[in-house]
Amino acid sequence: MRIAKAEIFQYTLDLQTPIPLRGNLLHQRAGFLLKLYDAEGHTAWGEAAPLPGFSRENLDACQRTLVIAARSLIARDEVPDDGALDTLPVFQTTMAQSAAYFAVESAWRQLFAAQSNCPLWQLREDSRDGTLLLNALLTGDKDTIRKQAERAMALGYRAVKLKVGREKMTDDLGLLKMVRSIIGPETELRLDANQVWSLDDAILFGKAAQQSNISYIEEPCTSPFELPAFREATGIDYAIDESIHHIHDRIHERTAHAGAGPFRDLPIVPVVQGAKALVWKPTLIHSPELGNFLFEETRPGQTKILVISGSFESGVGTAALAAYAAMFSAESVPVGLDTYRWLDPDVLQQRLPLDGGVVDLHAIHQAGRAVDESKLTPIWPT
Repeated sequence: MRIAKAEIFQYTLDLQTPIPLRGNLLHQRAGFLLKLYDAEGHTAWGEAAPLPGFSRENLDACQRTLVIAARSLIARDEVPDDGALDTLPVFQTTMAQSAAYFAVESAWRQLFAAQSNCPLWQLREDSRDGTLLLNALLTGDKDTIRKQAERAMALGYRAVKLKVGREKMTDDLGLLKMVRSIIGPETELRLDANQVWSLDDAILFGKAAQQSNISYIEEPCTSPFELPAFREATGIDYAIDESIHHIHDRIHERTAHAGAGPFRDLPIVPVVQGAKALVWKPTLIHSPELGNFLFEETRPGQTKILVISGSFESGVGTAALAAYAAMFSAESVPVGLDTYRWLDPDVLQQRLPLDGGVVDLHAIHQAGRAVDESKLTPIWPT
């Protein structure tokens, strides 16, 4: 496939409510959209949206990377497959380019799918039936969480994720009890602690929460190497989220230094192998090597699941994440795209139809392609 043309736009979207992110409040979401054209006139979009406090690249660095990548793609006579994208020189210089890489990769994948006249997720031979399960995100104060849980049940969600790790552990335990009473015993309950607790505090919480039928808790400990000890002490499964950055860095080091030894000899690997779930946010941390490792760890027959998750992306990025989830997560796994609710308005002509526990991939695909360019600022070519 030859890339005939590329354009880069910037967007800024207001959030319905501010998001607390590592000590700061985020009031707006800013990012870039990459539009690729092939020689036959097909087009596709990709999104790069670094998240302040979590992404390693800022907006300026991300823009520079996108421009260099777009120029490189246009200059090539042929881009044979998505595995060739990491051979672009701009993606070989530093680890801090995940947002830009996701934009280029997702746009390229969707352009390839457009040539085949099908949605991206249908390129797989074992593609699913056209639906995707979502989990609802519960966060905020007690009254807000109560309303969110009630809404989730009314909309047929089969899984919810509750943010924990507040200043008072008793508040977390009270919310946990309240949420379980609202969602009933059959709904899957996931927790996310964002690495806030020491091992002792995590164990204290886990033992107090043992009767709540928790599916898993994401990153309960400050150090990922303490996660197996947490599970042994509490009997509660853990999931890896933030620690995927650590995995990404170690893979990159092994790839960059041929004599560094095999990656699977590293201490983080047994931690990964003991996890129940790997929660992956491709817009924040991504590379071909990381993706291949995560797919291998969660392939059919493995005990772990891969949960694709969003980070307050616009409809373009969220639609791409839905397609990735349909391709790489098991059909029975609810995935985390609920952060999209915080964005209003969107860059799309119509919002993605994501209100419900089971959503239509075809409808998401159609809505995700219809970008309202009047809401964007062109930045390249100038």
